[in-house]
Amino acid sequence: MKIERGNVERCLLDVIMIALDTLSESLRYIEEHLEDTLSLQSIADVAHYSPFHYQRLFQMLTGQTLFDYIRNRRLSQAARALLTEQVKIIDLSLRYGYESPEAFTRAFKKLYDVTPSQVKKESLVLKYYPKLEIQVHLKAEEPLRYKIVDMDALYLKGNQITFTANEIMEGKAYSMFWRKQKEPLKGLMKIHQTNLQVGAGAYRKENPDLYDAIVGCFVKDESQADLIVPPTKWCVFYGKGPLQETLHNLWSRIFLEWFPKTSFQHSGQTEIEIFPVGDSSSEQYTYEVWIPLRSVLHEI
Repeated sequence: MKIERGNVERCLLDVIMIALDTLSESLRYIEEHLEDTLSLQSIADVAHYSPFHYQRLFQMLTGQTLFDYIRNRRLSQAARALLTEQVKIIDLSLRYGYESPEAFTRAFKKLYDVTPSQVKKESLVLKYYPKLEIQVHLKAEEPLRYKIVDMDALYLKGNQITFTANEIMEGKAYSMFWRKQKEPLKGLMKIHQTNLQVGAGAYRKENPDLYDAIVGCFVKDESQADLIVPPTKWCVFYGKGPLQETLHNLWSRIFLEWFPKTSFQHSGQTEIEIFPVGDSSSEQYTYEVWIPLRSVLHEI
């Protein structure tokens, strides 16, 4: 049976829109519960995603972490209340989940550079952080190239570092770390006779605001490794073109285009980027992004 390209594109659009609808539902849930306890698990449940997968998808779509967004929305609502209601600071701190007026004041001052007391006294004009509205802008692109493979344990050797989630999203600190590893990496690859530069990392399960990363290369066995990646199922995505122009777009398409039409989610384990030595600014440069998978068929 021949499937017309237009029909495929319409089906893909339908899949993406369904995924975005579930995310919009989770945003409504957040908005309705700003004055209640909000957990990553409860929000992810509304969107029918695992907590880890939801968090990554949220970051891809919005450019901020989930709890940065929630904090900013709560403080924005608190600022509005200070300007429009006769309300005590201690009552606002309790309303929006702070343990004490002092903790509330510290968070408020960090965001607005003024204290709640100053706002009450001086009726200052403050920046408002509105509720997110998800919009999608699609453009025709080459189909994603990928394969799904089951792999034994992988062994990596290199230099390790921990980033915050915000640093990973902004990218500057991560890029700087890569640049600093340029010379050490050359020596490491020469020792282990490879031309593949490898970056790998994972968000900590107990603290998803921290991302543990390593830059190095694959090695042959456990005795040489600084990081052991357990056996798992992977989706290997193939990127092509200038790295600075294409890598972020590939990551976005993986989460916004590929995942919604599959029965998989990101497992939350270590993810890997592989960059062969070569001219990474070339239109012909090729590289790989490896995403660890877990099936969600049994959950449906």
